[in-house]
Amino acid sequence: MAHTGGPTDVVVDLSRVEFCDSSGPNVLIRAMLVASESGRGLRLAAPCTQVARLLAATGADKNFDITPTAP
Repeated sequence: MAHTGGPTDVVVDLSRVEFCDSSGPNVLIRAMLVASESGRGLRLAAPCTQVARLLAATGADKNFDITPTAP
């Protein structure tokens, strides 16, 4: 991750992730907490259907701003 000044959101581009198991939401939530500690948000972009379903099934989708397209 490149940092060039003040706090900015971190965007995780999921457009090339084709599969994610149950450890994925945990990793993303931990990353969100780390980002939050430094005053940043963590956003998810372009999850495939399988990843979006996993996030929804675990309730993790409620913790993130998720956009349908990559930045």
